[in-house]
Amino acid sequence: SRCRQAFRNPPKSSDEPENSPWNRSFSVNDDNSIPLGIRIFGIGSRLADVICEVRDGAKRDAVPPERQLLIDQLNRHFGNVRDVLHSPDLAEASALLNPVIDRFRETLDQAAEQPGSQRLASQCAALTEELNRLLRPRLSRPRTEPDSWDDLPF
Repeated sequence: SRCRQAFRNPPKSSDEPENSPWNRSFSVNDDNSIPLGIRIFGIGSRLADVICEVRDGAKRDAVPPERQLLIDQLNRHFGNVRDVLHSPDLAEASALLNPVIDRFRETLDQAAEQPGSQRLASQCAALTEELNRLLRPRLSRPRTEPDSWDDLPF
């Protein structure tokens, strides 16, 4: 498959544990001082790894319809998360963030249930944990303005 060929011998990050489910994607340390945009990029990179696993080696036009639907849903839900996190409207983002991330998690759970791939289940669980870390309060960052993005937990 194109995914597997593009990453035939990926370099292993020294930060990745030996039993890591990731083998092709960008890694961001679990550090809240890293800008939100870069952490979102890291999640998108992990999602690309998940999608390669969902494709199970098939080219895009040969992916079974139910798996392609799952891929499309994963991409759409990640796009929604990214859009909410980059929204200039703080009130709207606050109202939409949890439901949007919950829907993305549900779709990751569906992907993890696909038959035949323990690796996919591990990747989905790890990506869900990264989403959870994204939402943890950013205690290391000083609060600067009362009604700013700093009030949100990401």
